[in-house]
Amino acid sequence: MPKATSPTDKALNLLSQCLRDLYGIDDGGAYEELDLTRAVTRLRKIVETLVPPARQNSYLNAIDAGLVITADERQSEVVFARILPGPFLSNRAKRVAHVAEELRDDVNLGRLPIAVETVRRSDSILEPAVDSSMRASAQSAAGDAQRSQLESVGEPPPPVKWLIWIWTNTRKHPLWALLAVAVIGVAAIPVAMDWVRALNSRAKTAALLPNDSPEVNLPKATAQPTQLPLMTTTVPKSSHEMPSGACDGYSGWYELCSDGQPPGWQIVADSFQLSGNRSCTTGFAECKRTIGSSTRVCYEFRLQGHKEECNHPGNTGIQNSIGNLTVTWQHH
Repeated sequence: MPKATSPTDKALNLLSQCLRDLYGIDDGGAYEELDLTRAVTRLRKIVETLVPPARQNSYLNAIDAGLVITADERQSEVVFARILPGPFLSNRAKRVAHVAEELRDDVNLGRLPIAVETVRRSDSILEPAVDSSMRASAQSAAGDAQRSQLESVGEPPPPVKWLIWIWTNTRKHPLWALLAVAVIGVAAIPVAMDWVRALNSRAKTAALLPNDSPEVNLPKATAQPTQLPLMTTTVPKSSHEMPSGACDGYSGWYELCSDGQPPGWQIVADSFQLSGNRSCTTGFAECKRTIGSSTRVCYEFRLQGHKEECNHPGNTGIQNSIGNLTVTWQHH
C-alpha cells in the first residue's frame, strides 16, 4: 500500500518543480531555455497559496526586488549570451531562485507549517504549467523520495552546465559542440605532459639509486599558520537632529555610541563633533566622552539655546544640531 503523502511533502514537491523551472531543467534532466516569466508566475502563485497572508508580503517583495535589473546588467547579459551561448542563469533568475530556496527551507524545517486545506487549494493553480503525466508522477512519489530529490536540485558549475547543454543540443549547435571538444582537448595537453614528465623523473631517480640503499627519513615540513594582515576600517555614525534648550537654557544630555562589530575588532581611534547650529568648541555646547574601551565608545552632548531670539514674540530660541561620531577599527 503506497505511503500517504503529507501536506509538507506536497508543498515541497511544488517548490521542487518550481526550482527546476528556475534552473531550466526539464523532466528528463536535460537543460532547456529558461522561461523566467512562467517560473516567476508559478512561484508567486505558490507563495499566495501556501504562505499565510501575514507573511506573504516579505516573499512577494523579495521576488519583485530580485527581478529589478539595471541597464548595465541587461547589456552584460546580452554580450555574454553572444560570446558564450548556453543555459546559464541570469542574475535575476538566481535572485528569484534564492527566494524559492528560502521558502523551501522554511517549509522543510517547519518554520512555515502547511495546512491540509492550503495544499488542496494548490492542486489547481499549477495545472496550466504542469501536464497530467508530470502531475501524476509528482503525487505518487513518497515523502522521503521527494525530500531527497528536492535537495539534489541545484545549479551545477557553469562549465559543466555549458558542456551538458552543448551535448544535448548538438543538432542545433554542432559548431559549438566541436569547439567544446577542442577546448577540452587543448586544456588536457598540459596536464598530460606534466604527468609524463613526473613519470620520467621517478623512473630516472629509481635507476640511479641502488636496490639495497637504506631509506632516508627526511624531516616533515610543518605547515606554518598563515597570519592575515591587519586592516583598519573607519565607521561613521550620526544622530538625528537634536533640539537645544529654550532661550539661554541647555537641553538634556544626548548620547551617541558606536555599533558592535565582529569578534576580534579593536578600536584604535575615535572622534566626535557637532554639525548644524552648535559645535563643541564655541562654548554654547558641551561634549564629553563617557565610554572609551577597545570595543565600545560613547559620547554625550547637550546644546544651549539662543537667548537673543527669545526677545521676539513667539520665538523659543531652540535650534537643532547633529552629533557625528567617527570610529576607526583594526582587524584581520
